[in-house]
Formats: sequence, C-alpha cells, structure tokens
Amino acid sequence: MESGNKPSPGNAAPGTPGHSDEDWLLQHVHFIKGSAPGELRILDLGCGPGRDALHLVKLGHVTAADANQQRLAECALRAPAAQVLRLDISRPLPFKSASFDFILASLSLHYFSWNNTVNIAAELRRCLSSAGRSIVRLNSTNDTNYGANSRDEIEPNYYRVGSANKRFFDLAAVQQLFQDWHIHSASEKQINRYEKTKVVWEVLLHAP
Repeated sequence: MESGNKPSPGNAAPGTPGHSDEDWLLQHVHFIKGSAPGELRILDLGCGPGRDALHLVKLGHVTAADANQQRLAECALRAPAAQVLRLDISRPLPFKSASFDFILASLSLHYFSWNNTVNIAAELRRCLSSAGRSIVRLNSTNDTNYGANSRDEIEPNYYRVGSANKRFFDLAAVQQLFQDWHIHSASEKQINRYEKTKVVWEVLLHAP
C-alpha cells in the first residue's frame, strides 16, 4: 500500500438524494488517464448495459465483457465504439498478459467463493500493464438493503441472496484481496443506482 494513501476505514458518506450513479466514473478520469500516455487499452469487466463503457470509450479502446448476452447487446447500443465480448469472469481471462492499461470491475467481482475471487484478482493483475491502474467496486458488509448479513451464509460474508450468491466486503477483506497490489484508496460509499440505497467499497489500485 502506498504511504500517505491509507484506505478510509470509513463510515459510508451519504449519497446525494436523488443523484444518479450513472456518472460516478467521471470523478476518476484523472486517475484513469494516469494509466498510460495517449489512448488507453481498457477492459470493462462485467460491463452490464454499458453505463461506464459510455464514458470509457472517450479515453481509449474499450473491451466491454460480460456473461449476459442481453446486457452486452444493451452495451453495444449505448457505447457502439466498444468491442463487446461474452465471457465467464470466474474462469481465466482470454487475454495475454499486460493487455490493458486500465481495468474497471464495477459491481462484478462479488458473486464468487473466496478462492475464486482471489484467482480473479490475480487474473486482473496479470492482464494489467506494469504501470496500469484499476478501479473495483464491491458490495460492503453494510449493504443490508441488498443482502448483507442474510441468513443463508455459505462462507464468511458470502450468502445465498434470492437466486444468486453474493459476497460482502469489510476493509480487512478489501486489503486482503488486493494485498499484492498498491492500494491508492479504498472508500466506503453510498450509491443511488437502484431503488434503495446501496453501500459499496470503491477501490483505486495501481499495478504492483
């Protein structure tokens, strides 16, 4: 972890009432541009309907990947400049090492067992250039509106929530997951993307 940039242990700062989460990434454009000079090679892992790809295509060549074909179709309409790719995040990524300058994984890495999650983080690190950067958003253990502290626990802080398995992170788990990275910052935030307020960790990372 970089000295002077310790993660916030934090209480989640309230989101602005009624404020959309659509443009959250814009506050980090300067950090993203620091990944490499010029046009960036970008991976949007778990791109969903393209909310973030819409902004990322302005910064470089974007590969937008997701397991859901319908979401990829929506992403292609929203961000036609992006190259869409269907893949299973839980398996080794089909990219050469150091293929990307910047990798975004927003709300896409918390569906897996701990061992699988660690492997996914290692794959992100492998695919990132030596000076590359990444931003990851993860469910917080304070995200009680969306399943934190549910009854059906599979592993510590990993629950069966409805028809899906969901993992929730505290600061210690964030630091453990990214112990081989340089953590620029880790902040717990409230976002207003869904019907109810959601609490997430927003983690900015440098390649080790």
